[in-house]
This record gives sequence, C-alpha cells and structure tokens, in this order.
Amino acid sequence: MAALSNLSYLHVPPGRPYNYNTVTQIARENARLRPNQELLIIRELDGSRYTLTNASLYQQAEHLARYLVTLGVKRGDIVGLVGPNSLEKAIGSLGIMLAGAIIWNANINLKTAQDVMAQIQLLQARVMLVDCGKDNCFLPPVKAMLDHYTVQTDSANEDTDIKVTYLRKTDDNMSETLERIQSLQLDQIELPIIYPEDDAIVLPTSGSTGKSKIVRHSHFSLYKLPSSQYSVCGDVGRPFPGVEIRIVDHQDIPIEKGMIGKIQVRSPYAMKKYDRNPELTKRAFTEEKWYRTGDLGNLSRDGNLVIVGREADVISRGCKTIYPGVLESLLKGMTSIKDVCVVPVPDKRLLEEVCACFVSSGQVNPEDVKKFFEQKLFKEQTQNNLSEIPTYFLQFEAFPEVGNGKFDRKTIRRDAIARLGLTKAHASMNK
Repeated sequence: MAALSNLSYLHVPPGRPYNYNTVTQIARENARLRPNQELLIIRELDGSRYTLTNASLYQQAEHLARYLVTLGVKRGDIVGLVGPNSLEKAIGSLGIMLAGAIIWNANINLKTAQDVMAQIQLLQARVMLVDCGKDNCFLPPVKAMLDHYTVQTDSANEDTDIKVTYLRKTDDNMSETLERIQSLQLDQIELPIIYPEDDAIVLPTSGSTGKSKIVRHSHFSLYKLPSSQYSVCGDVGRPFPGVEIRIVDHQDIPIEKGMIGKIQVRSPYAMKKYDRNPELTKRAFTEEKWYRTGDLGNLSRDGNLVIVGREADVISRGCKTIYPGVLESLLKGMTSIKDVCVVPVPDKRLLEEVCACFVSSGQVNPEDVKKFFEQKLFKEQTQNNLSEIPTYFLQFEAFPEVGNGKFDRKTIRRDAIARLGLTKAHASMNK
C-alpha cells in the first residue's frame, strides 16, 4: 500500500465515468427518446402556460441552425443572443450550437456606446439573435444597444455589418421570426459535425478587477459545469467530484498540508482559455494545465480547502504577511458589524500598514472594533497573532461596489489613505 502524501493536493474522483458528449448530442437523444417530455415551462401572472417539449425544442433549433448557416455562420463563429429567459431564447441557444457556433449572451445593460462597441468588436460577432420579449418590452433597450454599432437586418448582404434576426415579431416587423423561419425549405442545408472539445459559449468573468474578461467553455465542460464557485473565505470543504486542487509556492511547487500558498485547480469542467488573449491565458495556466485561481489558502488535516484571501489583496507589514480575508471573517462575527473590508495603506517604515474599514448596523465605533480584534486574536488564536491587529480603524456609511456587486477595494483603499492623511507622504506607493 502506497504511503499517504503530506503535500497539499486534493482530488475527489468522479462518481461515474465522464460522459464524452456534446450539448447538441444530448438534446438530440432527448428528442429521440423522450419526444413529448416537457423540458421548459413558462407560467405568466395571468395563468397562461407555455411549454417546449424535447422534440419541439430540437426541431425548431435545428431548423434555426440551418437558417444561420445560410446567413454565413460557420463552425467556430460567435453569434450574439439577446433577450429575457424565454422559450425563444432557449431555441436560439441550441440553434447557435447546432450551427457549430459559439453563444455570446450580449449584455443590453452596458453603460456606454463605447462599452457596446468594445464587446462586439472584441468578440467579432457578425450575427445576433434577438428576442424582444412579450409585448416587445425589451425592444427599446435592444434598439439603443444596436444603434451604437453598424447594424443591418438579415436580408442585407454586406459582410462588414452585424446581421440581426428578431426571433419574435416586433411592432414594426423588422425581421424574420422563428415562426417564419420554420416555414422555409432548409432541409438541404448541411450542419457541421461538432465535437466535445469544440467551444460552445463565451462567458464574462466576475469583473472583480474592475473590468470583466471573456472566457471560453467547451461543450464538454458546459453541460457538466459546477454551479458553485470559490468566492468566500474560510473552510469551503472538498472539491466538486472530478476536480483536482493543489496548494503551491511561488515556483508552482506543491507545499505541505497546513501551509498557506497559492490555490491551483485542474478540471475537465474548467474554461479553455481567455478569448483572444493568449498572453493572459499563458499567465493563467501552468504547462500542466493547472489554473492559477489567484486565491490563497491551505489544506486542512481533515482534507478540506481553506481559503484565506486573494493574492492581490495580501498585505506585507514589514516581514509579516497578513491575509485580509482572515481578519474580515473574524470581524464579521462581531455584533452590529454589517460589512467589513481590510485594506493596506502606505507606511514609511513597514511599507504597508493594515486598515480595517467597516460599516456598522448599530452602535459600534473604531475603539470597539480594536478591542474585539485584541480579544479574539489573543484568546482564540494565541498571542503571536496580535501582530495581525490592524493599526487603523475607519467607519464608513457604505462601501462602493464594482459592477458585479463586490466591494471596490481600490476605491475603499484610496478613501482610507485620504482620510488618514497619508496621500501626500506616500503618493509614490500604488499597490
């Protein structure tokens, strides 16, 4: 019997063999084996009910896919998809994949015209499917979005413009509808062969760095994609079956259990790459295909993953490394603390100092927070951890947020530095 390793590595074997398949093959099999099974159901407030069976979804999506091919869509192209969660959008999603193309769920809430153009130009989408919803409730924002780019209906021939097909009838009858597309004679149009490794969808990252990036997922990873993401600090348990996790040092070498290091993940469900950004993809993955998550943590002795924070958020106070996530988790246990964000502020002697910023939901002041830290770190984590007590404590009315709802740490840090009067003396520091 092989000896157990003391290195920081976790792997929960999958409970069953991987199903090496595509989303489109699964949809085709469902339509063949369970044609009358209701797959999607929408109930309106007035009591009306609309459904799609397996057979109806596949038949309409396949016909739509042939139509997309007539528009010039080829295997590997990106096709935009806009609209609410609807039966039409579900047909559009499967139709895009059956055409061998990649789904891009376009964001109609982008703030500026430049944002819209940047997204379309980055992804090089040339065709977009649009569902304006019941009673065309989504038509005004969709029109506003497309007005920022050169747009044509699907009947035009120019190769430089984005072609738009409205899946549901609009007030001014701008384009084809699913109903009319189904009446077209397209059986002679051949659809491409699709493989599990083929790209199926592009998705935005959380945008926690201030700007979302675009990542790609294959058919194989899409239909097995775990729903949970490591986004909190503390003990998050064991990985999803089939996922490998290891903790490494700065040279990507695994370290012993219990030691804090960089979290790396390897999984057949993971994204393939950052879209049109080979340099970022190279930085994100090791040669052995381990994904550098940017999180820090350790493996507990009982085999659980413990996350202590993000690499970018680590504070270096002299020779002491301090993990904001640990302090934040600690302070969240204090009564009347609503939100907390621990940030670094500049210091002439130690390079960085620790500032605990908090939002109170009751009668709590900075001195109360300091005493709480002293009691917790001394009584529960030994006297050695007193060196982690923040030097500064600032109370905020509310924290600014970035687009994904997370706290805007850069702005909070900048506000803290200004309030502490450290701006001029340490203007050269810009972590």
